[in-house]
Amino acid sequence: MKLLSTCQLLCLSILLLCIYVYSHAQPLHFGHLTAQQGLSNNNVWCMLQHCEGFMWIGTFNGLNRYDGYTFTVFKPDPDDPEHSLQHYIITDIHEDRQGQLWVAKFGGGLNLIDRQTRNVTAYGIKSVRLDPWNTLTSIYGNSEGIFWVPAGKGYIKN
Repeated sequence: MKLLSTCQLLCLSILLLCIYVYSHAQPLHFGHLTAQQGLSNNNVWCMLQHCEGFMWIGTFNGLNRYDGYTFTVFKPDPDDPEHSLQHYIITDIHEDRQGQLWVAKFGGGLNLIDRQTRNVTAYGIKSVRLDPWNTLTSIYGNSEGIFWVPAGKGYIKN
């Protein structure tokens, strides 16, 4: 009886492993969430999965929290500007080390979202030329808990 060579054993093992993996593989299914399902706008700029599991989605028309079933939409509220977003276009979302959500907006500065009360605290940037400074594009956090926010004419450091 002839024994199999090392190369033949290796090839046979790989073949059997591939057959096993293929036979136990779960098919991947991708779903799409659109305005038809409740998203405030189909133009998505950013997404974040919070430590509590909620998906936060920044769009061209507000901030959306998705719980797996429904959307809660955050938009500017002219009747309560102190506790709502100051702009519709959400460019980035950042979760800090305490689990707080910070939101950068294209034309309305930086906001902190209170997840329990859903109140929004605005951190506008005071400058002589307000518009370029309030154009925030992203939020970068580091391992020390410091985050940087690039603005239209520089950056903001917490």
